[in-house]
Amino acid sequence: MAVHGIEKRTTHGASSVATARKALISSGAIREYGYLSPSMSRTPVPGRFQPKHRNHMLFDRETSLTVLHFAVHLLLQCAAHGVRRTNTAAPYRYEKGTAKMKSNVKELPIAHEALGEMIRGQDWGGMTSAYMEYPTGLDFCPLLEGLERDHCQCPHWGYVIDGTIRVSYEDGTEESVSGGELYYWPSGHTVVVEEAIRMVEFSPHDQMSQVLAHVVGKM
Repeated sequence: MAVHGIEKRTTHGASSVATARKALISSGAIREYGYLSPSMSRTPVPGRFQPKHRNHMLFDRETSLTVLHFAVHLLLQCAAHGVRRTNTAAPYRYEKGTAKMKSNVKELPIAHEALGEMIRGQDWGGMTSAYMEYPTGLDFCPLLEGLERDHCQCPHWGYVIDGTIRVSYEDGTEESVSGGELYYWPSGHTVVVEEAIRMVEFSPHDQMSQVLAHVVGKM
């Protein structure tokens, strides 16, 4: 059955997810029911900056890179075994075995000419995997005006390599995400770059495409 341009296939995708989950459990990264292990708990540590928002979690660099590698591996496994694109209007179409499920940053296509080198990305398995570089002071607030409640309604999962970006949520709360931190931004947010940033981000392709089209139209 095709839902929103994604066709589910009865392959070994489920077993790949199960294998990855078992690996995370055995490594101690998560417990069997998905809760954080003691080594990744939110218990305050003296002298260490503490998260201020429910979507913001601070890991040490080694743990952050390990989780990021697992996330990328899992996304690629799901793309290769679990789903395939059926929406012919999508800019990137692949079938298993006919396209590479990896890329170095420089080979990723730019999102749009108007954005220059700021966003490079590829659609794998219905998710946009993107590498982003934003300059200090870039404010997305005016670029998002006209969207629902003038906020980005596309959720994002990502990792900041270096730099700092401030996100504001619809409920009025704010937080800054800096180098070495993983993040999740739910629908309903705006961002301002506080310090030139390099980051990796994953977003639902169809929603991300709509947001980028709107942003480009504002430029």
